[in-house]
Amino acid sequence: MEPTDAKRRLSAILISDVAGYSRLMGEDEQATLRTLTAHREVFAKYISRHEGRVVNTPGDSILAEFGSVVDAVGCAVEIQRELAERNAELPAHRAMHFRVGINLGDVMVKGDDIYGDGINIAARLEALAEPGGICISGTVYDAVRGKIELEFDSLGEQTVKNIAWPIRTYKVLSKLWAATEGIPGAPEPDGGVEAGPDVGKQPSIAVLPFENLSNDPEQEYFSDGISEDIITDLSRISKLSVVARNSTFAYKGRSVDVRRLGRELGVSYVLEGSVRKVKNRVRVTAQLIEARTGHHLWADRFERSLEDIFAIQDEITREIVTALDVKLVEGEQARSWRRSTSNPKAYDLFLQARSIWNNSYDHPGAVQAGGLFEQAIALDPGFAMAYVGLGDTLMQTARLGWTDYFEETLERSLEMARRALELDESLPDAYGLVARYHDLKRNTDEALRTIEEAVGKWPHNSELIAYQARQQVYAGQPQRAVESILRAKQLSPGHPEWYDRILGQALLWLCDYDAAVVALTNSLEATPDSIITNLFLTATYSAMGNREQAAAQGRHLLELVPDLTLGDWVPRALPYKEASRLTQLQAWLRAAGLPD
Repeated sequence: MEPTDAKRRLSAILISDVAGYSRLMGEDEQATLRTLTAHREVFAKYISRHEGRVVNTPGDSILAEFGSVVDAVGCAVEIQRELAERNAELPAHRAMHFRVGINLGDVMVKGDDIYGDGINIAARLEALAEPGGICISGTVYDAVRGKIELEFDSLGEQTVKNIAWPIRTYKVLSKLWAATEGIPGAPEPDGGVEAGPDVGKQPSIAVLPFENLSNDPEQEYFSDGISEDIITDLSRISKLSVVARNSTFAYKGRSVDVRRLGRELGVSYVLEGSVRKVKNRVRVTAQLIEARTGHHLWADRFERSLEDIFAIQDEITREIVTALDVKLVEGEQARSWRRSTSNPKAYDLFLQARSIWNNSYDHPGAVQAGGLFEQAIALDPGFAMAYVGLGDTLMQTARLGWTDYFEETLERSLEMARRALELDESLPDAYGLVARYHDLKRNTDEALRTIEEAVGKWPHNSELIAYQARQQVYAGQPQRAVESILRAKQLSPGHPEWYDRILGQALLWLCDYDAAVVALTNSLEATPDSIITNLFLTATYSAMGNREQAAAQGRHLLELVPDLTLGDWVPRALPYKEASRLTQLQAWLRAAGLPD
């Protein structure tokens, strides 16, 4: 039960306890307590140095909280290094090895105590750690990757007690501190077979962009399209976790070590391949690789006429499902392999349109892609995905003011989404379109209901979960939004910048201003001219009382949108259910110098 008068904030949580503590106490209580006291002094020293605080020390455990994830991980490494040195001076049977778990999550705060799932997850991670080792969650890994010189090994998604969803898990490789020789049951720190996901866990897969082997570089859209459609097909299978396109396409054109990629994305398997298209013939090669070992589980080559491209994709999907021994639930097999079109020309137009739209997402791109989507529909009026693509271009056209006919354009977007669902009810993006329509129409509850229905159907779709977080922000549920967006980021390590924008907005309403600034600044690194991100960063600086920074950010915002006004532009762009939130936001922006 939530403590009364509790406040919430995002924190890095470190939990540690002693491996084999009962054995040590049974052999010599006094010596064990002396060593425990000395080792706890090491924890206290480094926690203080890294600006953390010790929350509690029950029994042989230590619970600490940090404002920075980098500080929490750095602190744990320094602690384990010094403890390894101290243990080397003790008889092997008297050495005291701590396991450490670290999580980034939301906590409830009352007085000096903290509560919540963020702590529970850290405790489960600690239990997964080796004696003398450190185990971190995927959210921690995402936050420290590239910011701290450590190596990590993916343990895949772990199902743990009392946590409703699998936790993407990594261990910090222990080459920076002493090995764990002599600890009963402890493996060698970096030897032997690399750690990987447990065999019994739900399989997870990343589909890399298929390489274009055609002589014509303009055929890139075709090979990318094959990859995206395979991702789409696999994503419809409920017992398979599939990494989103934006994460895997970040590796496009790069030489990839599959084992390292598996660790970075937290997946068990990787699919890679190539496409060669010449006139009306197409050759596709594909290979399924176990990420932990780099071993090929399945490989095949398909060379057929262009009309058979859909059959090739179906066959690849079936082979993957068979190789991974995935059991399809009722109706999934027919749904997974049902094609939206059998018309190769319509399909080619669709792939061209999707490539243009993915790579531009601006007004000219909407016009060009929209025209190609319409041509595809004209060739095949039953092409469900083409309706989704056209609906998306229309939705953005209305939302971003690229038309003088807002209502008509918005209604047509909804018409496209509904038509797509009539043809194929298993299209996540179509549900997303319907939710965004209700969002723009200020039907906040209906928008949230629609997106939550879709998340229930596709619980591993990071983009749907991120949209859910966005709607939860507007519905006045910032705490739920933080939980959702952290889950989306966990599922999609290479997530787009707007995930951090949503996190920043939610943290602002939870009054965790420092963390909100970090999230919004991270988002701006990718899209420095994002109007909404700049607006919320301005509001956050104002809310935290940093008037100088708020004014500077506000001036930059007005450079981006000279006609921005608090009474007109802001309410139109931000569909909050509660008028009080909009009023508060306007007050923060007004204090930063923005005009009414």
